[in-house]
Amino acid sequence: GIPISVEGKIKQTASYLDGMTTVDMEVRSLSMYGQARSLVDQKFLRMEVFGYVGSHNRLNLAAGRRIQVHGELMWDGDGFLEVHPSSAIDIFFPHP
Repeated sequence: GIPISVEGKIKQTASYLDGMTTVDMEVRSLSMYGQARSLVDQKFLRMEVFGYVGSHNRLNLAAGRRIQVHGELMWDGDGFLEVHPSSAIDIFFPHP
């Protein structure tokens, strides 16, 4: 549950019957506890948007789109490092 902010580019998304959407993103910048972290190589991170987050079904989560997410960094049971936003206002789409 480490608070992070991530900016990157959407690579792919998947939606599930339980209302969850996963978004795999190429990370361009990342900060933890408000402090920027440097990235050595190309990095990827998964975002999980749960049904209770709200309006994620109306978000344009198209591949190639820039995205910025605030949430908690989690090591999920499926073996991925993931960011979990707690509400729809934690997901932004910066101008190109």
